[in-house]
Amino acid sequence: MKSRRSILFFAAVFSFLAPSMAQSNLNDSTALRTSAFHLSFVTPLGTNGTESWNTINKISLNLFGGYSGGVDGAELSGFGSIIRRDVKGFQGSGFANVVMGSTEGAQLAGFTNVNLQAVKGAQLAGFANVVNDSSVAFQLAGFANIVNGNQTGVQGAGFANVANGFIEGIQIAGFANVANGSVQGAQISGFINMAHDVEGIQLGVINIARSYTKGAPVGVFSFVKDGYRAVEIGGNESFYGMISFKTGIRQFYNIVALGASVRNEKINWGWGYGFGTLITTSNRSEIALEAISFHVNEDEWFTNRLNLLNRVQALMSWQVNSQLSIFGGPSFNVIVSKATDKSGKQIAPAVVPWTVYDRVHRDTRVQMYPGFSVGVRL
Repeated sequence: MKSRRSILFFAAVFSFLAPSMAQSNLNDSTALRTSAFHLSFVTPLGTNGTESWNTINKISLNLFGGYSGGVDGAELSGFGSIIRRDVKGFQGSGFANVVMGSTEGAQLAGFTNVNLQAVKGAQLAGFANVVNDSSVAFQLAGFANIVNGNQTGVQGAGFANVANGFIEGIQIAGFANVANGSVQGAQISGFINMAHDVEGIQLGVINIARSYTKGAPVGVFSFVKDGYRAVEIGGNESFYGMISFKTGIRQFYNIVALGASVRNEKINWGWGYGFGTLITTSNRSEIALEAISFHVNEDEWFTNRLNLLNRVQALMSWQVNSQLSIFGGPSFNVIVSKATDKSGKQIAPAVVPWTVYDRVHRDTRVQMYPGFSVGVRL
């Protein structure tokens, strides 16, 4: 138990304190010697002895850990290593690699790679890669990649990628991608993407950006500060009253909608989600092509069965002034339902006004009908 605690304590010191202590050596101009081969248990118990931190090694083997002047070839450590200057070549450790200078080559660590200056090459870590400068590299980490500058290449992380500069390449993360500068390429995440100016694609549940010059945000909800947002109030043949919120960019936006109507002595209401694109036809007119799917609730707060109204529509709009547009246009509707009465007999959904197709496939009813929409856009 004592030995295990000692190892954990050493690991914490090695990973978090060593870079801070080493910062004072960054401006040290002491000339370093070169060694063709170095073998140690832990510095200074090795062939370079107390001169290890003043030595650049071509080949270095640390059975546990080491602190050397630099690497110009390859270094392997059972636990970890700290490099006072630069790494050119390969650095591999069971736990951590810490480089106070720049790295040009590849780093492989069971837990973390930490670099105080620029990286060019590849970093693979079981937990995290951290670069306190710019990176031109392929980064792969089980948890996170953090670059305190510009990132060119690919970042792949189980949880998050963060770059405090621009991104030129791809960020792929299980949860979040963050770029505090522009993105030229792609951000792909399981939940949220954030960037300033984007030229490419954001793919996630939530996408946030300041502006788009090319490409599109694709997700459940996208917010672009200099992008497209609109509120529409109107109605159609299925829902006499409708309110919709649209957000994203003109080329691709998300739609959240709520509608209600009364038919056959039933109150029908539903919430919908969809997407659309705008086509400009003149300086005051445009056409919106949209697809929306509604879950329809019939005379109750929630209809706990399949009752989907799927709608595609083309809406022609005319701009009255800078704040108001009027719109209208045709639609085509397909409702897929397992609606039944109290006795369990299958019935037609009350929201349907008329049909051009009405068939029952096993226990599912499919109905199709044309429709229309009219309203105002704010």
